[in-house]
Amino acid sequence: MLDIKLIRDNPDAVKGALAKRGQAVPLDELLGWDGERRACIADMNTLQEQRNKASEEVGKLKKQKQEPTAQLLADINAIRDRIKEREQQVAALDGKIGDFLLRVPNLPDDNVPAGKDEKDNKVVRQHGEIPQFDFIPKPTGSWAKSWGSLILTPAAKLSGARFALLKGAGCLLERSLITFMLDTHRAAGFAR
Repeated sequence: MLDIKLIRDNPDAVKGALAKRGQAVPLDELLGWDGERRACIADMNTLQEQRNKASEEVGKLKKQKQEPTAQLLADINAIRDRIKEREQQVAALDGKIGDFLLRVPNLPDDNVPAGKDEKDNKVVRQHGEIPQFDFIPKPTGSWAKSWGSLILTPAAKLSGARFALLKGAGCLLERSLITFMLDTHRAAGFAR
């Protein structure tokens, strides 16, 4: 999640970085909420100062064994009510801002080329030879579905988009790949 201070201090840089990812995020709306939140907090601080001064005055009057005026007590109650209103506004704005920030994608590194999808990526390096097959390889999802090993709809309900559950042969295959990777790294001296 991006820090609101980063967006507040560098809105154009953040917009540019998100545009590089092909994302158009309405940061002006977020910055409006942030400004409103900060104004509410400043107003709340001013109200708290007024309440503290009025409370001190009540304390001085009680030390002098005098009763505070009804107007002074009414003012303190009015200030307290206004502070509660501001606290509720800040809480509502915090919710909006937090929800918005959760939906803003991370910024790409400066070295990442601009592009809308993986077709715009550039190859930085390759390791080994690319295998050539005498058949057309199937994407993982197609063979996993045909095996009945890939469960998508319940997985999406469970954890959101781009999440899958495996069962049967899919579980065995995944576990075998993990074991193969661990054995390979251990043999190369990367794991103890």
